[in-house]
Amino acid sequence: MNKNLSIIKSTVVHAPMFSTINFWILTLILFFTPLLWKGSSLSSQTDKRSGSLKGFDENSVLKEFRQKEGSELKQANSYAAFLNYKKAEFIGKKSDTWQKSLPPIPPSNLSGACGNIEFETGDFSGWTGFTGANPGCCPTSGFVSNGVNAAVNDANARHTIVTGAGVDPCGGFPLVAPPMPGYVGGTYSCRLGNGLVGGEAERMEIIFIPTLTNNVFTYQYAAVLEDPGHSQAEQPYFSVQIMDSNGNIIPCTSDTYVPGGNIPGFVNSPNCGGVIYKPWTNVSVDLVAQIGNPITIRFTTADCTLGGHYGYAYVNCECNPLKVTQQDTLCVGSPVALNAPYEDNNTYSWTGPGGPYNGQIINVSLPGTYVVTMVSNSGCVKVVSYTVLVFPSPFVSPIPDQTVCLGSPVTLTSTIAGGTWSSNCGACIDPNTGVFDPSIAGVGTHTIIYAVNAPCHAEDTVLVEVLPPPLAMIVGNTGICAGGNVTLTASGGATYLWWNTANTTSTWTVNPIVTTSYIVEVKDIYGCSDTAKATVALFPKPVTDFSPNDVCINQSTNFSDFSSIPVGTITGWSWDFGDGTALVFNQNPSHFYASLGTFPVTLIVTSNHGCKDTLSKNVVVHPLPLAQFSSNDACTGSIVPLTDLSSISGTDIIQLWLWNFGDNLPNSNNQNPFHLYADTGSYTVSLLVISNFGCANSVSHVVTINPMPQVNFTAPDTVGCTPLCVELQNLSTISAGNNVSFLWNFGDGSTIGQSANTNHCYTNSSVTLPITFDLSLTVTSDKGCVSTFSKNNYITVNPTPIADFSVDPGSASIIAPIISYTNLSVGANAWSWDFGDFTASAIVDPLPHVYADTGEYKIILIVSNQYSCFDTTHKIIFIEPSWAFFIPNVFTPNGDGINDSFQGFGFGLLEYEMSIFDRWGDEIYHTRDYNDPWDGKANRGAKMAQIDVYVYLINIKDILGIKHFYRGIVSLVR
Repeated sequence: MNKNLSIIKSTVVHAPMFSTINFWILTLILFFTPLLWKGSSLSSQTDKRSGSLKGFDENSVLKEFRQKEGSELKQANSYAAFLNYKKAEFIGKKSDTWQKSLPPIPPSNLSGACGNIEFETGDFSGWTGFTGANPGCCPTSGFVSNGVNAAVNDANARHTIVTGAGVDPCGGFPLVAPPMPGYVGGTYSCRLGNGLVGGEAERMEIIFIPTLTNNVFTYQYAAVLEDPGHSQAEQPYFSVQIMDSNGNIIPCTSDTYVPGGNIPGFVNSPNCGGVIYKPWTNVSVDLVAQIGNPITIRFTTADCTLGGHYGYAYVNCECNPLKVTQQDTLCVGSPVALNAPYEDNNTYSWTGPGGPYNGQIINVSLPGTYVVTMVSNSGCVKVVSYTVLVFPSPFVSPIPDQTVCLGSPVTLTSTIAGGTWSSNCGACIDPNTGVFDPSIAGVGTHTIIYAVNAPCHAEDTVLVEVLPPPLAMIVGNTGICAGGNVTLTASGGATYLWWNTANTTSTWTVNPIVTTSYIVEVKDIYGCSDTAKATVALFPKPVTDFSPNDVCINQSTNFSDFSSIPVGTITGWSWDFGDGTALVFNQNPSHFYASLGTFPVTLIVTSNHGCKDTLSKNVVVHPLPLAQFSSNDACTGSIVPLTDLSSISGTDIIQLWLWNFGDNLPNSNNQNPFHLYADTGSYTVSLLVISNFGCANSVSHVVTINPMPQVNFTAPDTVGCTPLCVELQNLSTISAGNNVSFLWNFGDGSTIGQSANTNHCYTNSSVTLPITFDLSLTVTSDKGCVSTFSKNNYITVNPTPIADFSVDPGSASIIAPIISYTNLSVGANAWSWDFGDFTASAIVDPLPHVYADTGEYKIILIVSNQYSCFDTTHKIIFIEPSWAFFIPNVFTPNGDGINDSFQGFGFGLLEYEMSIFDRWGDEIYHTRDYNDPWDGKANRGAKMAQIDVYVYLINIKDILGIKHFYRGIVSLVR
């Protein structure tokens, strides 16, 4: 950037403004940064001092942090920074150092010149970087960078050079500062800080010595700050500080931007919630008072002190000479623009002739002194004055317009010396001498300007018209063929002057014998002249000759020119082919005749002197034969007959037939050949027929040789026991088209058609020997091609034995449950008996079987032979139930375990009920449970009944459902 600027700016913290206490808190945060971040922790350092942290209440600090930000476990980094800050505050207040000044300004690696203050070397050369935390700022020297254009969320990108066309993700403004009015923009800028949290702080600074050539420091900044709503001392911030050689902030040069109010120029981010940003803003600082003394430029960004919210900024810088007074000049009637130094949010008030004025740039047309007062949004005031002088415009006397002929230079003059000539035709005018060259300018009207520039600009315009010379022409034949005349006519001017030895008139007729020259000079009304010359000569005529050739209709024939001329050359040929088509002008043309007949062909030849000759000859057009033949499609391996159907009109006849069968086999010249195609495919068969005149025609037909079906089939089971049901699967394919018909021959006298896949059951009436069957499949394609495939002895049907046996008897009582079996099977060599009661046998004739219980039993016999063929049969037998019942007449319930209880005994009982009565008829015992006998105690008491005779009543139902009633006496003895 390059402009003379001057501005004064005061130290301001934007809305809401820092209070004095908050300012000193920020100052002491910066002062105690080295204590918080140098080497070991603050507590370990302060413990070495006698009682330095005595009385410090960390629980109250934790409580305060949780009220502001939540759990210290979730924000460990924030809490650590907050705890160190509170310890530093506690120590500072005890030692009365909490409101001390900022530490001395750190040294810089640059002095005397601006150097890389604008970052245009693409790095941080000349700058010093620092990092740290908020509170405490930046005790650690060095840059933390991760290359050019590192991402804003990169933890290692706390000092970043940015370039290119990218934009900030929150603010959407360009990464690189745009050009300011009157400045040339740069390629690089710097981003200080990043979009990550954790209580981080970053700083960079540069020291230089203002001189007469760099006493205005101009910087541009853009800031992005989260607004968590903390107190001012805890918020993220961006600050600019410019300090003199003693470390004091220069008035009206510094700013600190802290969210929490309507900061001028800051707006809410549409992309990042809870974020405010300010796009690129321009600031100029007057350093004239600091010339010769080193000053420090410092930029700082910081996250919130609680570690949960971020702040970062973009910076670009320039330094330029200051020009307090500006002098300008104007000519009468020409205003001049006055430009005040530019700074964002300045107000501009002008006084001077024709004033007052407002705005950074004003246009004035009166001489005098103009004073602008500039007030920044922070209240800093700067005054700049401008002096405007006026000069009268010089007078240039009018120069008359000119008219010249092409090729005739002219010198233009003016009564005012010291000016220069220019034009719209470039080098056509000498800028110093005024010589105009029409041959450079060309025909037309040209604007010539004579300009005088000192002290004010004035000019005059001359129009110079360049006229074209007349174009002298002689119209007429300059060559004469034998016996011809010539007329010459001049044109192009107002007057004509002819001369030669024969005639001086402008129009005449001659018949020369030898070459003669005629010259004419013409002039226009302006006196511009031109000449023309014509030479008349006598030339011989050509002799026309050509060879015609008869041709077949719808074909082309070539014509050969044999014309000649004794002197000169033949340059033109005009052919008329006699069939109404357009003339052709080739020497040896080819012509296509579309109709039959005899046609007169005429050739006119022209020499290079325009002499002509004509000749006509006839051409006969013969008919073409009509080539045609018939053919049929076939299957592979079939012979295809080809029948010629060709014809020709008129008296011509067909004399030759040439066949091409399309399969690379030898051709044939038979009129009606036969051809065998060995492979499947489509073949283009061509027939060429030739007439007795040699006219030929051809025709082609496609003969398709369809593929034969490739027949195949399979069956999952080809060997089995009778009856054997086989699932036949068709595996036939065809290379083109489809197989549409299927005929199966099963080999057992039955056939079935149409089904591609089918099932068939085979039987074997023998019980001892296997039988085999042949199987074949015939397949027909959709083109009628038929193929058959057979498999001999493909199916084998083994015999199946016959299972049979007899039982004796068919039913028996459970009292004598014995059944005998007799094996009646045929063709078996293995037997398996299942008697239905979980017993089995593998002998031919098993022993009689005894059943242990009543019921229905299914006896199964499975027989097999040496082919693993099986047969099964079964029979049902019954074991009938039976019953019995008896009652004792005495029992001895004395506890010796013998005959101690009384009941009825039997088997085959469904129901049972017993009652015992004493001699007086009282019931002393009753039960419905067969397994509940009388133990000799009355009414189930504890004492035994007396020795006596007792009456019993017993009711039962047997297994056949018949009820029985018993009544008697029983003696109880001991």
